[in-house]
Amino acid sequence: PLNGKSGRQIQIGDLVQGPSHPGGEGQVILEVDKTLEQQAVDIANEDLERADDTLQTAQLNYQIAKENLKTTRQTDEANLLSAQAQVKNDQLNVQRDATLLKENLAPQQTFDTDHTTLVRDQQAARLAQVQLEQLKQQAMQVKVQKYNVALDQVAVTNAKSSMEQANTNLGYCTV
Repeated sequence: PLNGKSGRQIQIGDLVQGPSHPGGEGQVILEVDKTLEQQAVDIANEDLERADDTLQTAQLNYQIAKENLKTTRQTDEANLLSAQAQVKNDQLNVQRDATLLKENLAPQQTFDTDHTTLVRDQQAARLAQVQLEQLKQQAMQVKVQKYNVALDQVAVTNAKSSMEQANTNLGYCTV
Protein backbone atom coordinates (compact mmCIF):
# COMPACT_ATOMS: atom_id res chain seq x y z
CA PRO A 1 0.00 0.00 0.00
CA LEU A 2 1.02 3.59 -0.73
CA ASN A 3 0.24 6.47 1.62
CA GLY A 4 -0.88 9.66 -0.07
CA LYS A 5 -0.57 13.15 1.44
CA SER A 6 -4.12 12.86 2.79
CA GLY A 7 -3.09 9.85 4.86
CA ARG A 8 -5.33 7.61 2.78
CA GLN A 9 -3.74 4.34 1.78
CA ILE A 10 -3.93 3.39 -1.86
CA GLN A 11 -4.38 -0.35 -2.12
CA ILE A 12 -3.90 -2.58 -5.12
CA GLY A 13 -7.28 -2.73 -6.76
CA ASP A 14 -8.25 0.88 -5.92
CA LEU A 15 -9.71 2.75 -8.84
CA VAL A 16 -6.88 4.86 -10.18
CA GLN A 17 -6.85 6.71 -13.48
CA GLY A 18 -3.87 8.06 -15.31
CA PRO A 19 -2.87 9.06 -18.84
CA SER A 20 -1.58 6.43 -21.20
CA HIS A 21 1.48 8.61 -21.94
CA PRO A 22 2.36 10.79 -18.92
CA GLY A 23 4.35 13.74 -19.93
CA GLY A 24 4.43 17.49 -19.68
CA GLU A 25 4.28 19.88 -16.81
CA GLY A 26 0.83 20.38 -15.30
CA GLN A 27 -0.49 17.17 -16.78
CA VAL A 28 -2.34 14.79 -14.45
CA ILE A 29 -0.19 11.75 -13.83
CA LEU A 30 -2.50 9.87 -11.45
CA GLU A 31 -6.01 10.33 -10.10
CA VAL A 32 -7.33 8.25 -7.19
CA ASP A 33 -11.06 7.64 -6.74
CA LYS A 34 -12.34 10.80 -5.05
CA THR A 35 -15.63 9.39 -3.72
CA LEU A 36 -14.68 9.28 -0.03
CA GLU A 37 -12.94 12.64 -0.12
CA GLN A 38 -15.88 14.25 -1.94
CA GLN A 39 -18.25 12.82 0.67
CA ALA A 40 -16.04 14.32 3.38
CA VAL A 41 -16.21 17.70 1.62
CA ASP A 42 -20.00 17.45 1.35
CA ILE A 43 -20.35 16.54 5.03
CA ALA A 44 -17.98 19.32 6.09
CA ASN A 45 -19.99 21.79 3.98
CA GLU A 46 -23.24 20.67 5.64
CA ASP A 47 -21.62 20.93 9.07
CA LEU A 48 -20.44 24.46 8.27
CA GLU A 49 -23.90 25.52 7.10
CA ARG A 50 -25.48 24.03 10.25
CA ALA A 51 -22.92 25.72 12.51
CA ASP A 52 -23.47 29.05 10.74
CA ASP A 53 -27.26 28.72 11.10
CA THR A 54 -26.86 27.90 14.79
CA LEU A 55 -24.60 30.93 15.24
CA GLN A 56 -27.10 33.23 13.55
CA THR A 57 -29.88 31.89 15.79
CA ALA A 58 -27.73 32.36 18.90
CA GLN A 59 -26.89 35.93 17.87
CA LEU A 60 -30.57 36.71 17.31
CA ASN A 61 -31.53 35.16 20.66
CA TYR A 62 -28.83 37.21 22.39
CA GLN A 63 -30.09 40.46 20.80
CA ILE A 64 -33.68 39.63 21.78
CA ALA A 65 -32.62 38.79 25.34
CA LYS A 66 -30.71 42.09 25.63
CA GLU A 67 -33.68 44.10 24.37
CA ASN A 68 -36.09 42.23 26.64
CA LEU A 69 -33.88 42.93 29.63
CA LYS A 70 -33.71 46.61 28.74
CA THR A 71 -37.46 47.07 28.28
CA THR A 72 -38.31 44.94 31.32
CA ARG A 73 -35.94 47.01 33.45
CA GLN A 74 -37.53 50.25 32.22
CA THR A 75 -41.02 48.91 32.86
CA ASP A 76 -40.16 47.60 36.33
CA GLU A 77 -38.44 50.86 37.31
CA ALA A 78 -41.47 52.85 36.14
CA ASN A 79 -43.81 50.52 38.05
CA LEU A 80 -41.76 50.95 41.20
CA LEU A 81 -41.72 54.75 40.92
CA SER A 82 -45.46 54.78 40.30
CA ALA A 83 -46.14 52.51 43.28
CA GLN A 84 -43.90 54.61 45.54
CA ALA A 85 -45.72 57.79 44.45
CA GLN A 86 -49.07 56.14 45.15
CA VAL A 87 -47.89 55.13 48.64
CA LYS A 88 -46.88 58.73 49.39
CA ASN A 89 -50.26 59.96 48.23
CA ASP A 90 -52.01 57.32 50.34
CA GLN A 91 -49.96 58.31 53.40
CA LEU A 92 -51.05 61.93 52.96
CA ASN A 93 -54.68 60.85 52.65
CA VAL A 94 -54.46 58.76 55.83
CA GLN A 95 -52.83 61.66 57.74
CA ARG A 96 -55.49 64.08 56.50
CA ASP A 97 -58.27 61.62 57.34
CA ALA A 98 -56.83 61.08 60.85
CA THR A 99 -56.87 64.83 61.48
CA LEU A 100 -60.41 65.20 60.15
CA LEU A 101 -61.57 62.15 62.09
CA LYS A 102 -60.27 63.64 65.40
CA GLU A 103 -62.33 66.77 64.73
CA ASN A 104 -65.36 64.70 63.65
CA LEU A 105 -65.20 66.20 60.17
CA ALA A 106 -64.77 62.85 58.36
CA PRO A 107 -66.38 59.45 58.91
CA GLN A 108 -64.39 56.46 60.23
CA GLN A 109 -65.17 54.63 56.99
CA THR A 110 -63.17 57.14 54.92
CA PHE A 111 -60.17 56.73 57.20
CA ASP A 112 -60.47 52.91 57.10
CA THR A 113 -60.79 52.87 53.31
CA ASP A 114 -57.77 55.13 52.83
CA HIS A 115 -55.75 53.08 55.33
CA THR A 116 -56.62 49.85 53.48
CA THR A 117 -55.63 51.51 50.22
CA LEU A 118 -52.30 52.51 51.76
CA VAL A 119 -51.57 48.94 52.88
CA ARG A 120 -52.54 47.57 49.45
CA ASP A 121 -50.31 50.09 47.66
CA GLN A 122 -47.40 49.38 50.02
CA GLN A 123 -47.66 45.73 48.99
CA ALA A 124 -47.72 46.77 45.33
CA ALA A 125 -44.55 48.80 45.90
CA ARG A 126 -42.86 45.80 47.54
CA LEU A 127 -43.89 43.61 44.61
CA ALA A 128 -42.47 46.17 42.16
CA GLN A 129 -39.20 46.11 44.11
CA VAL A 130 -39.10 42.30 43.96
CA GLN A 131 -39.71 42.38 40.21
CA LEU A 132 -36.79 44.76 39.83
CA GLU A 133 -34.59 42.39 41.86
CA GLN A 134 -35.62 39.48 39.64
CA LEU A 135 -33.97 41.25 36.72
CA LYS A 136 -30.66 39.96 38.08
CA GLN A 137 -31.71 36.48 36.92
CA GLN A 138 -32.67 37.81 33.51
CA ALA A 139 -29.30 39.57 33.26
CA MET A 140 -27.56 36.24 33.97
CA GLN A 141 -29.61 34.64 31.20
CA VAL A 142 -28.39 37.35 28.82
CA LYS A 143 -24.81 36.50 29.79
CA VAL A 144 -25.54 32.83 29.01
CA GLN A 145 -26.87 33.88 25.59
CA LYS A 146 -23.66 35.84 24.97
CA TYR A 147 -21.59 32.81 25.99
CA ASN A 148 -23.61 30.65 23.59
CA VAL A 149 -22.78 33.06 20.77
CA ALA A 150 -19.08 32.71 21.57
CA LEU A 151 -19.34 28.91 21.59
CA ASP A 152 -21.16 28.93 18.28
CA GLN A 153 -18.48 31.22 16.80
CA VAL A 154 -15.89 28.61 17.79
CA ALA A 155 -18.03 25.88 16.20
CA VAL A 156 -18.16 27.85 12.93
CA THR A 157 -14.37 28.31 13.00
CA ASN A 158 -13.90 24.58 13.59
CA ALA A 159 -16.32 23.73 10.78
CA LYS A 160 -14.42 26.05 8.41
CA SER A 161 -11.16 24.31 9.33
CA SER A 162 -12.74 20.91 8.70
CA MET A 163 -14.02 22.14 5.35
CA GLU A 164 -10.57 23.41 4.37
CA GLN A 165 -8.97 20.11 5.40
CA ALA A 166 -11.54 18.10 3.45
CA ASN A 167 -10.91 20.23 0.35
CA THR A 168 -7.16 19.81 0.78
CA ASN A 169 -7.57 16.02 1.04
CA LEU A 170 -9.72 16.06 -2.09
CA GLY A 171 -6.94 17.89 -3.90
CA TYR A 172 -4.46 15.16 -2.94
CA CYS A 173 -6.43 12.66 -5.03
CA THR A 174 -4.89 14.13 -8.15
CA VAL A 175 -1.15 13.84 -8.75
